[in-house]
Amino acid sequence: KKQILSDGSDTLRFLDPTQGGFGGRLGIWRIAWYPFRDHWLTGVGTGDFRLAYSEGYLHVFQTGFFHPWQEYSHNLLVSTGVELGVVGLVLVLAAWLLQFRTVARIPRAAPFGAVRSAIEAATLGLFVVALTIDVMWYKSVWVVFILGVMARNAWLAQGERNAPA
Repeated sequence: KKQILSDGSDTLRFLDPTQGGFGGRLGIWRIAWYPFRDHWLTGVGTGDFRLAYSEGYLHVFQTGFFHPWQEYSHNLLVSTGVELGVVGLVLVLAAWLLQFRTVARIPRAAPFGAVRSAIEAATLGLFVVALTIDVMWYKSVWVVFILGVMARNAWLAQGERNAPA
């Protein structure tokens, strides 16, 4: 028997073999492959993953698990690939890489070295989380991005103050 929390969520969902792989996410991604296959270059349009998923839902045979008619992607790469195609996928991956590299010029031995390590770890961690959850709409992602830019700017300003005139 499954244990249900007070908010209605299922605590054993990830252990339930009827949910499919990764808590049902493999089934979602398999269904998402259908619209991506048809619109691989430029995608179906921003914010249209659920619509494209519904279309794919009718064309993919469901084996061993059930998914609702409309579902979120639970994956940054899947949602971007379906919505924006390969072009958007390349741009989003480049943006994440550039964001990760924002603090790369700060030397690890500098006063902001620990901040650099923390921001790189947070960015990498958020990217890993983005492979199983739709994180782009959460403030925490944007706070880490902003902190990276702020740390880089603070380090540059410190260097300008210490530079010989």
